[in-house]
Amino acid sequence: MTTPTNDDGVVAGNAKVTLPALHMQDVSSLLTPEKLDGTNYVEWALNAQNKIRGRKRWGFISGSKTAPNDTNSEEYEAWEDENCLIKSWLLDAMNKDIRSIFLRLPTAKEIWDMAKQTYSVSQDASKSYQLYCEVISVRQNGGSIISYWGKLQKLWQEIDAIDDCAMSCKADIEIYTTKVNSQRVYIFLAGLDSSLDGVRGRVLATVPLPNLQVTYAMVCAEANRQDAMMGGISTDGTAMATRRISTRQDNKKGTRKCTHCNGDNHVVDTCFKLHGYPEWHPKGKKTFANTSLQQQPVPSAAGLIVQTGMISTALTSPSCIKNSEWIIDTGANDHMTCDSSNFSFLSPSHSILAITNANGVSSPVTGVGNVPVSSTFSLSNVLYVPSLTCNLLSISQITKALNCVALFYPTYCIFQNIHTKERIGSGRQRGGLYYLEGGTSSQVYHSLAHMMGKNQSANIAEIWLWHKRLGHPSFGYIRRLFPSLFANCKLSDFICETCAMAKSHRAIFPLSSNKVASPFSLVHSDVWGPSPVFTANGMKWFVTFVDDCTRMTWVYLLKHKSDVCTVFRLFYQMILTQFDRTIKVVRSDNGGEYFKRELTDFFHSKGIIHQTSCPETPQQNGVAERKNR
Repeated sequence: MTTPTNDDGVVAGNAKVTLPALHMQDVSSLLTPEKLDGTNYVEWALNAQNKIRGRKRWGFISGSKTAPNDTNSEEYEAWEDENCLIKSWLLDAMNKDIRSIFLRLPTAKEIWDMAKQTYSVSQDASKSYQLYCEVISVRQNGGSIISYWGKLQKLWQEIDAIDDCAMSCKADIEIYTTKVNSQRVYIFLAGLDSSLDGVRGRVLATVPLPNLQVTYAMVCAEANRQDAMMGGISTDGTAMATRRISTRQDNKKGTRKCTHCNGDNHVVDTCFKLHGYPEWHPKGKKTFANTSLQQQPVPSAAGLIVQTGMISTALTSPSCIKNSEWIIDTGANDHMTCDSSNFSFLSPSHSILAITNANGVSSPVTGVGNVPVSSTFSLSNVLYVPSLTCNLLSISQITKALNCVALFYPTYCIFQNIHTKERIGSGRQRGGLYYLEGGTSSQVYHSLAHMMGKNQSANIAEIWLWHKRLGHPSFGYIRRLFPSLFANCKLSDFICETCAMAKSHRAIFPLSSNKVASPFSLVHSDVWGPSPVFTANGMKWFVTFVDDCTRMTWVYLLKHKSDVCTVFRLFYQMILTQFDRTIKVVRSDNGGEYFKRELTDFFHSKGIIHQTSCPETPQQNGVAERKNR
């Protein structure tokens, strides 16, 4: 004959309770890796269920292990001990605010069921909308495939848990599953980096479309192949050089041969006879007098990329040419200069240690600082790279700072304000590069200052226009709507006289120094609410009672304003019992809760005088009103 047992191995009926023994590490270890905070219920519940089942105690949660009827028996004592243990597991897995809500529930099952009713988001349209928006916005962005795949899988699992679609027809289930799989394959492929365009095309060309797992395996294989071919160095986000970069060969003198002129120490891509001589060369259009430049091409300034991390080797230049001109560079992530005298403030660089150009040569960054271009404007976060031979003006940084667009033509380029289309600056093309107009440093700085001044004045005018159009909102709010307009403007520069007059408070009401001589001769009272956030017990109002003599304050929470009468009776009785005093005068505003028949009758029966402030004069009840601020 066998004894019936439940799903936890606990002997049913009147048999003795025989629960599996727990190791100390099971008792002391946390139930879940993250505590319940009200937003992570799905993950918390899955982790808690797995851990409780693994400890053979799920019957206390499912209800199959109920308390014995005889509360004086040993079986009940054993059950209560186990119930308290599981309650402690659940409560320890919640944060402090949530734990207080469930602390007084008697059983672990009630705690579990109440948490599910409170925080479960089943069939929640707003949560589904939020998850779908997150799925659409997830991108690889140069990260690893594993991380990108994990983010999507986590979101899809949460969506499946909420959108529980129950079907009975097997054919419909297969059609629906195939459709969802295709949609998720498209989303996964759409978020990949451009370096994986090849495998994206192969997957989409496959008929029928592979399932999600096969697609992930194909993408992982391609990503691993690219990493192996590139030597493990990621090239995502690397800017392309604006000038052609020759295939790197051995840099030692005499090992490079030009196939066009048969010259040494250069290749066909940098041959002067084929592409023309630069201005500094004796055979060029212009010759610099008294120059000591070597007869070699200046390294290309375009295509420099900021790279964080420690660089073991750096490019060194035996003769650094300090050029005062600024090159307009579409490939540079930051402004860069080789002349330390340009800086008004220079500090060591900790976040950016080196720059790397398109051919892989690295140069150390020894500092970062501000380069002034006028008395009111300076270029910020300019990198100091001593090994450079030129100054670089980053297009991405200058267009963001000036809120403008850069238009490039064969012989020149111009900068235009995005909104007004006004021309605010220009550059000229020389030797394949675009230089900011102005020959000397002072002229270049004047050009930059002119660009900033024109753009800043246009932005200020537009900010004032929007301020008046929108009905004089705060400038902080306008900055949230149009952050680009405030790129070089401070909120403190905008002072609207109309707003100051319209939003100003009335004159200060004179303070009263009069106080009664004995406690509870005069009590001030005021009601505040409703609060936008309710308490756990549904309270959304509170009433304050302030003793005029001692300024002691008592606060009572209310569910409704009409509860003031009930609360005042309790307060009156408490004062009478604890302090052996009676309240003589109550002072309040003209709120309707203080004029209810029940409260008025109570005042009359106790001989209490009810004083009220004049209409539209809350200052007369200032003692209680100030407590609410």
